[in-house]
Amino acid sequence: MSIQAEIVFLKEEITEAENARKVSISCAVIGIVLGLLSQYYFHDLYWEIMWLIFLFVSGIAYFHYDSKKKRFKHQLKQLEFKSKCSKCGNPLPDRNFDSCPFCGTSLSGQKQPSPST
Repeated sequence: MSIQAEIVFLKEEITEAENARKVSISCAVIGIVLGLLSQYYFHDLYWEIMWLIFLFVSGIAYFHYDSKKKRFKHQLKQLEFKSKCSKCGNPLPDRNFDSCPFCGTSLSGQKQPSPST
């Protein structure tokens, strides 16, 4: 897979993780509403347990997708650094070069992307 394809893939994964985080926040709100309703209207142990379960599961889902999003952002930042010239900022081809094909800057100190197999 080329670096540009990996970047697109990671951006899609970040978007999916962000959407899943929003769903987990919505579930937490539903859990809070159930908790309030159970306290004031239902007075039933079943509903009190249900709101706690909603909060617990949505909290775990939120932190899972939050860590996933952070991991993907870190990987994306590393790929974007690897795929740009440090001087001119132009994207580098997927092949190893000793110098930037656009500005001629030596790339020996800059990490180059390894060829995909």
